[in-house]
Amino acid sequence: MLKPAEQNENAWFSEENLQKAFRYAMLDTKDDFVFDVLNHWDVRLNRDYLLKTLSSQLEYDQYSPSRLVEIEVPKNNYSVRPGSTVSLPDLVVLVAIVQVLAPHLDAKLLSCVYSYRLNPKREKKDEHLFVADKAKPEQKKESPVETDDEFPSSWFPL
Repeated sequence: MLKPAEQNENAWFSEENLQKAFRYAMLDTKDDFVFDVLNHWDVRLNRDYLLKTLSSQLEYDQYSPSRLVEIEVPKNNYSVRPGSTVSLPDLVVLVAIVQVLAPHLDAKLLSCVYSYRLNPKREKKDEHLFVADKAKPEQKKESPVETDDEFPSSWFPL
């Protein structure tokens, strides 16, 4: 039987697991549509404090996620769609959970499932937790339907 200190070291909310999750979260934020003008330096400079705090809050059931950041994401033809993103600390917690569950779930997926799969190189620096499956067959893009130039069809997608 594990002692309490050993249990915490092996827990999904351990500082070691959160450290890995932080690395994956930072990689994930590089292509966010919500740009952080500080490039998360405020969080990165206090990373150790953040991870200790998160670990403690999760261990003692005191963690509470922050609100989603809701924005309107620009689209073509001057339209927008609703969008949202999570804060970096919340993303670290989410990734910590995912990196524990993903190996179990990915192992149960059939090889014919074409999606983002667990990255076999994920332990290396600058590698993501998931990668797109290269075996996925290329899909042909449908050619746009030709329409009468006088009919304002561009408003249909809006």
